[in-house]
Amino acid sequence: MVNPIRPFVISVCSIHGGTKNNVIPDEVVLEGTMRTFERDTRSKAIADIKRVVALTCQAYGGSCEIEFQKDTYPVTYNDEKATERVAKTLRSIRKMKTREADPRLGAEDFSRFQQVAPGTFYYLGTNNPSKGCVSPNHSARFKVDEDVLKYGALSLAMVALEFAR
Repeated sequence: MVNPIRPFVISVCSIHGGTKNNVIPDEVVLEGTMRTFERDTRSKAIADIKRVVALTCQAYGGSCEIEFQKDTYPVTYNDEKATERVAKTLRSIRKMKTREADPRLGAEDFSRFQQVAPGTFYYLGTNNPSKGCVSPNHSARFKVDEDVLKYGALSLAMVALEFAR
């Protein structure tokens, strides 16, 4: 329903309903997130979701309320100049490797800071298959390779010093 070459993600992450396995609930609540890069894609997706959900409920004799929070996380855009300074600082740390990541539709509260000041968001690679650290951050199976955390602390300290100059 949305332009297939424009990034769009919808995730239903929470479903609550009922009290017993043999009692039909009066209400079921689904909660989740929707993320896009473009406002027009978001507007169209909201309209389509409302229409499809309402028609589906109507087809089965049900009703629904659909709410989209207006105060969602803005897209995280890395400032080009800040990103280059951070990357240069990170490359100076022995054992740190840097690479540019493809754009992602993750929701990050860091994006709110970027509404006030230019910044860059970077990941600390904690993936380590030999230790079973293979799941992404927002997964119930997430496990961090704690041996990497010292590099994260060092990188934050060095970046802070770079920007304090």
